Amino acid sequence: MSVPKFALDIARKGAALDNNDVYIQDQLGYAYLSAQLWDEANVQFEKTLSRIVNEAESMAWCGYGFLLLSRHEKAHEVVIEAMRLDPLHPPSLDWILGQVYFFLGRYEDSVGKLIGEAHLNSLAGAILVAAYAHSERQGEAETALVSFVQRRRAELESRGIAAGANTIAELAGGFRAMWRNPEDWGLLASGLRQAGLPD
Repeated sequence: MSVPKFALDIARKGAALDNNDVYIQDQLGYAYLSAQLWDEANVQFEKTLSRIVNEAESMAWCGYGFLLLSRHEKAHEVVIEAMRLDPLHPPSLDWILGQVYFFLGRYEDSVGKLIGEAHLNSLAGAILVAAYAHSERQGEAETALVSFVQRRRAELESRGIAAGANTIAELAGGFRAMWRNPEDWGLLASGLRQAGLPD
């Protein structure tokens, strides 16, 4: 049994046990995403969102699900509302919003979110590089690229994955399947390329 299929089976069982727990329902949406069952994921995130009253974090993760489904404006609307509900939100919500801004073409806003505590992992680093590049801040893009390469290689090695050459395919290729719309991946890849990371 494949990992996405196994995760989906477990998530379905969990969701069936408590149809009103929005955190469990969120996880079912992400299990659908991991299996690339895009339409099912969209329905699940809409269902989960309709049941949220004041759970800001769950709401924000629904917003991130919409982002991965290429519903950028919907993602923005949902994440902003989650932040309104919880002004003292954790950095993970800024991490999400930084990505939302990137895919809305608001590159300076993306940079503003991702240079602080929201720089949580190498995905944030990749998007920061691309945001600098698309903002025509080439020097900063190149500097951020050095940091991304180091962090990504360390991440991969910590998981027992051999890090190959410093290329988009080797270091960022693992992100590619996250997005429903290939153009979203293309926007990230073109920014990395512009910053100096070869294909």
